[in-house]
Amino acid sequence: MKRRSLIGALPALAYGLAARGQDGPAASQVVLPTRRYVALSLVGDRLLQISGVGAAGTGSILRGRAVTTSQPQPNAPHDRLALSALAEALQRTEPTAAVVGLASTAASDFTDQEEWFVGDQLKLPDVLRKAVEAEHAQRLLLVTKERGPARVSDGHFSEGPASGHFEGLGVYFDSNQMMADKTRGFLAPFVYIKVSLVELGTFTVLGSRAIESTHPMRVNWTVAADEIGRLLSAGILETTPKLMAAAHAPA
Repeated sequence: MKRRSLIGALPALAYGLAARGQDGPAASQVVLPTRRYVALSLVGDRLLQISGVGAAGTGSILRGRAVTTSQPQPNAPHDRLALSALAEALQRTEPTAAVVGLASTAASDFTDQEEWFVGDQLKLPDVLRKAVEAEHAQRLLLVTKERGPARVSDGHFSEGPASGHFEGLGVYFDSNQMMADKTRGFLAPFVYIKVSLVELGTFTVLGSRAIESTHPMRVNWTVAADEIGRLLSAGILETTPKLMAAAHAPA
């Protein structure tokens, strides 16, 4: 099995104390971290490429089947984006917290992730669990893949195939559908993931929120990966504070 890689305390993860240090407060005024978090992202091993295939050879997956291929992503750059977004979201909601980021290079850590969630318990594979526990943190922010109905809309047309699904990160390609600007064919980068907040020690899931985001655009494969990154970061920045607020709210 390949070694997991520790991304570590990126500069963006030190917001709480670094900002105060720049202001030069007296030692007695420095606020120490109230909690230590581990951020773990496991969605960036590959990008899916899904093409709609209809009766005439091309078209919507509503009218036929979908052909799916995958493109491996060495060093998981989108997981690094996810970790940076988690750190920024945490800084907004809990500025004094400390956080360390973890990623993995083991293929087995990117499959069957839904099986890790059993009731309100998170059952991580042993190696992942030990890596998380080694950081001696109180909470875990975990990003995993989410499988959901494939839906694409630009505000003028929409398609949501009864049997089609998106999962993780990828691009849907339809060469037949007419866009609102009268151009034919589009790409739809998509992000289907889940962010979970976990109390370590007991590995109790305090809450989870799905992010299902797509953006149909003119066919331009060179910008598709960048758009996936934008959707990923924006989704995490919007969702994580809501997740944490809901978990902290009184029952």
